[in-house]
Amino acid sequence: MSERDKLEKEDNISIEKSEKRSLKLILIFEMLIFTIVFSYLAILRHNRVNSAKYDLGLFDQIIYNIAHGRLFESTIKGFNYLGDHFSPILIIFAPLYWIWEDVRILLIAQVVIVSLSGYYAGLLSYYLTKDVKLSASFCLAILANANIILIVLFDFHPETISVFLFTYIIYHFTAGNIKRVFIGSLIALTIKEDVSITVFFTGLVFTILSKNRRYLILSASSALYFILVMKVFIPHFRPQIYSGDYLYLERYSYLGSNFKEVILSILSNPIYPVVKMFKWTKLKALLRLFYPTLFMNFLSPVFLIAIIPILYINWIPNYPAQFALKYQYLNIAVPLIISSSVYGYLRLRKLLTKNKFLNNNLSLFVSTLMTIFAIGNILILVNTTTEFKYFQVNHYNNAFYRVKEMIPDDVPLATINAFGPHFTHRREIEFAVPFNLHMYHYKKMGLKMFSDAPYQLLLKKGDTTSDPEICKNRIKELIENLNYSVIFDEDDVLLLVRNR
Repeated sequence: MSERDKLEKEDNISIEKSEKRSLKLILIFEMLIFTIVFSYLAILRHNRVNSAKYDLGLFDQIIYNIAHGRLFESTIKGFNYLGDHFSPILIIFAPLYWIWEDVRILLIAQVVIVSLSGYYAGLLSYYLTKDVKLSASFCLAILANANIILIVLFDFHPETISVFLFTYIIYHFTAGNIKRVFIGSLIALTIKEDVSITVFFTGLVFTILSKNRRYLILSASSALYFILVMKVFIPHFRPQIYSGDYLYLERYSYLGSNFKEVILSILSNPIYPVVKMFKWTKLKALLRLFYPTLFMNFLSPVFLIAIIPILYINWIPNYPAQFALKYQYLNIAVPLIISSSVYGYLRLRKLLTKNKFLNNNLSLFVSTLMTIFAIGNILILVNTTTEFKYFQVNHYNNAFYRVKEMIPDDVPLATINAFGPHFTHRREIEFAVPFNLHMYHYKKMGLKMFSDAPYQLLLKKGDTTSDPEICKNRIKELIENLNYSVIFDEDDVLLLVRNR
């Protein structure tokens, strides 16, 4: 190599290091803005009494109990949480409560963890494209994804960790760091039982792309883990009265009454469930997942092996929320879509090699469109938060905060979904009236329908997750037949205490 070539090579290395430093600063800035804005909005929603006991309060109590040595205990669920969903990763949040014992720390932690996905999406893009502005756009594409910006506001869910982890995993796969891929994937398995399905298929994708059979170990391990969790671990922790395969198989009941029947139904006619459960709202959600990165992931079709199964699983149940951007069920697909779009961009650039104008301006064109679409997703955020009244000031808020001071911290309490997450730092808290969405849980698991806690905090008309007539009758029964007295009654907020 000539002296001139050596100098050129050194200059290129120096430029790349400088660009990478600049990119990292940009990515950190984007992460910081995301963290500040969405931490504030998530806390605002909670402070205005618009968060929910199911799910924010549920996870708050579980993590609070873990922090106090009561592993996965949950009186909201009515049995050990590991018998519902196998999410041992919740343990990592317990030390936060030793620093600041407040439910809002969960909301902040969730936003911070998700923000890391933007950082690794940007690094992945730069590793493959060496383009700073494009990489900054990919960071924005994941952080301003319609599903991501909605789920960080919708309470707390351990599944959101997968947004960061799978971006991290794909980045390290691309960089050739197999050890970190395995470590990240093993951590991902602990998020929730169905995450192992995605780990299984990403293992296949990595095997195809790298031609390295070691990634098949990842697929085999995740398959074994899934079987153990579904057949051994979850059944061990759930109430013995329930003998079914899986509590949430109810959502697939039109395909069969057990796992074997459901799987055979799907294998015999995989199109039938898609057609039967077709909804325009689902199609719109699907388009909103793919269009922000210009459908470029379809140019890297091998990644569809990992993306399609999780979309399919959430499309076909008789439970529309599983394919709604507002909820957490689809978030695991987002890092796969974004990351595979980076690979798709490389393919697009190669296809346009002969068109000098398009090839020279492709980065600018793609990054501009992705930025415009990311900004456009703010409209989805505004529409959804307005429709579901995320930030409204309820007529009962002042009364709620007054009555909150009247309830001792250590007493067993029964309350409604809307009030629950403000009281879950206690060992015993239950639903005062059944939670509509999981009425079948109470019946199938043999759980009591109503609580006998000495303190009962309700809204006279109930909230949006409980039957107003059931609530009205329950209040009447507590006062007339069960020896409870009213000690607070203002703006529909009612606090009852059992007489001694």
